Amino acid sequence: MEAIITTIVATRTALYSDSYCNTSHPFGTQKLYKVSHKKSGDEFLMGGAGYLSDIVYFARLLAEHGLQDLWKLHQGEHWPPKIMKQFDSDILVVTREKEIFLVDKTLVPMPVIDKKAYCIGSGGDWASAYLELVADATIEGAIEYAAKRDENTKAPIHRISFGRKRPEDPE
Repeated sequence: MEAIITTIVATRTALYSDSYCNTSHPFGTQKLYKVSHKKSGDEFLMGGAGYLSDIVYFARLLAEHGLQDLWKLHQGEHWPPKIMKQFDSDILVVTREKEIFLVDKTLVPMPVIDKKAYCIGSGGDWASAYLELVADATIEGAIEYAAKRDENTKAPIHRISFGRKRPEDPE
C-alpha cells in the first residue's frame, strides 16, 4: 500500500483537493467527504492527505463518534484498532459552524483559529504560499499552482461545501 500524497485546502465553508492517487498504478479518486454524525446529526466536511484507506476509515469513525468524542476511543480496551497502528495521514474537518480542525493519528481535533484557509499534503506549502502572496488568489488557483510544483498533485480539482440547511420539519 502506498500513500496518496496530495493537496487539500480547507476554508471556513468548503474543502478543496486534487484528485490524484499516487500508487504503483496511479488513479483518480475522491479525497473529500460529507459526513453526518449518526447520533447528533452534526454535519462535517472532511478530506485527508495520506493513505486512502486511512481517509475512508476516518470518515466512518467521524460518522460513528462525531468530532468531539473521537478522543474517547483511546479509552477503549482495543485501542488502537489494527488499521490505526499504521495510520499516517492528516485529516482536515470543516464544521457547519465554520470551524476548521486538523486531526492526526491521535484523533484529537486541533482547531485552526488564525487562518481563513489551511493547506495540507505534499503540495500544501505551495498552495499556502500562493494564497499568501498572490493578490486575488483563489483556492483553485492555489491547487493548480501546487500541481505545477508537486508531482503528487494533479487535476481535476474537487470541491465540496455544505448545502443550505433545510428548515426543521414542523412537529
